[in-house]
Amino acid sequence: MISPQARLQLIRKFSFTPTQYKWLSRMAGPAMARKLNYLAIKGKYTVEVLPKVPITLMAHKSGLDNRLITQGFYFSEPYSKAIWLRLVQQAHTILDVGANIGQYTLSALAANPQAQVHAFEPIPANMQVVQTNLAQNPGFAQRCTLHAYALSNKEQQIFYPAHWQAGYQIGSIFSKEAPNATGTNYFETKIFDSLGLPPFQLAKIDVETAEEYVLRGMQQSIQAHRPILLVEILKPNVHEPIAAMIQAWGYQWLQVDDVNQTTHPAQPFVKAQGDNFLLFPPEKEDMVRQALHTPHS
Repeated sequence: MISPQARLQLIRKFSFTPTQYKWLSRMAGPAMARKLNYLAIKGKYTVEVLPKVPITLMAHKSGLDNRLITQGFYFSEPYSKAIWLRLVQQAHTILDVGANIGQYTLSALAANPQAQVHAFEPIPANMQVVQTNLAQNPGFAQRCTLHAYALSNKEQQIFYPAHWQAGYQIGSIFSKEAPNATGTNYFETKIFDSLGLPPFQLAKIDVETAEEYVLRGMQQSIQAHRPILLVEILKPNVHEPIAAMIQAWGYQWLQVDDVNQTTHPAQPFVKAQGDNFLLFPPEKEDMVRQALHTPHS
């Protein structure tokens, strides 16, 4: 019996251009849309992040490409992305912690031509895709600094599954994977406050339940410069320690409901109301409220 990994590799040998895939999706209809996500796409494609503000990506045989091509930039986290892009336009230095293939990084660079972005992505295959995608957009690479490591509250090495593919690779500092034969399937973690990077005004943090440790490693910067943070929180045991930090910083926070395009009080934690949370100091509440009421296109 063929393994799931072998089946995926076999499927990926048959590649379609973005134009061919769009045609195939229209012909197949909604009932087949999910199955078509497994088809491999090759070549460049463009999506709009704001009206007349496009980004260009190079397909890397991931289901993310399929959905971006057929459903657009807002196929996932539509309200979070709309809020992000409004806040991006008022920031100079921006962090994307857990950049994956670069959706938030690329959109920030497109929406604010003056912004400088620091993108943190520890998985090599994902980082390669980010680099390739930056290169498709003139001037983006000059305004983006890539950091090929994870952020945490201590420095260490984390091993991850060696068979992961770009776009599907979602790494966490809680991985218990063993080294591969060559011992090369690991990434490093660093402490943000020890890096000496410039003050930032906005950050997105999506690191698969390790958000508490990222925030602990940047507490000095947060308290000194009072940035706005868009943070994924998937579980109560992540929510509780972050709630304590919020109180210590004198911050406020809201839960972002991407399904209903609204926000809810951040406490108590209600998983069904959304995965992303907005953390902000009281002095920036007006900026946040304005971003909440700006619909995406």
